[in-house]
Amino acid sequence: PREAELRRVLVFRSADDRLCLDILETGSADAPFSGEDVEQKAALVALEGYAARLRAGELVGQSNHVPPSAILSDGEVAKFLRRCSTTYVCQHEPRLLYKQMLLTQSVAGTEDVAVEFEDGYEYGSHNGAATLITVALGDSKPRRALQGTLATLDMHGLQVERVLVDMIGDPPSDKPGLPSAGVTLVRAIVRSPAGAVADNTQLANDLRRFKWLDDSALSLAAAHPSLGLERAESTAALATLSLALLDHPLLSRNNMLSLLERPAFAPQLSAL
Repeated sequence: PREAELRRVLVFRSADDRLCLDILETGSADAPFSGEDVEQKAALVALEGYAARLRAGELVGQSNHVPPSAILSDGEVAKFLRRCSTTYVCQHEPRLLYKQMLLTQSVAGTEDVAVEFEDGYEYGSHNGAATLITVALGDSKPRRALQGTLATLDMHGLQVERVLVDMIGDPPSDKPGLPSAGVTLVRAIVRSPAGAVADNTQLANDLRRFKWLDDSALSLAAAHPSLGLERAESTAALATLSLALLDHPLLSRNNMLSLLERPAFAPQLSAL
């Protein structure tokens, strides 16, 4: 239901693509991480052990590990963990948790969006053929972040294997204004169709952009993937402006945009 507060999403797909299982968790937030029970203490020990290896330089030069210079102090790590849910911390391996922590910190307290790719991610039967995409959206709600991310991935022709969505609270702030919604962290494991090569640069730009678009532009981009988000946004704006010159009861904004989504209009839209 639309009124339900979405707090966590897990999407699983079978290896033969014949079965998809979606798990949506709604309601009040999960208990924050405290490091007190056995499971939480084990997760904290694992994270501290990984940080110690980073500081010792054991992982320097290895791909997909943060450099030692990026390590946060123990106090900063503890503050971050207290803003996370217990489920999020306990179900992550330290390497990924540390990378996501740094990505989240880069947008916390802002409205920015940060994107990170990890190619060659080993997942299921597609070892080395998948890509882990992490998107951190500042001051964003999970439902909107998930919808925009999935629409953008589909527009780029990527097959989504698994998606996880979590909310990370912002640090306390004395700045005036409305309270922030926190950081929504979306992680998607994707793979390209056989023989296709994904354009990570354009994909990253679109993932940073969709947050600022309304539903009409996203729908138009989904209907005509070759347009891209930027041109779809411009086209939707031009369609809206054209209504100032047209006076017809059947040409409302919704009707106009619905017509443009039809395949028959693809050549005209591409020529704009």
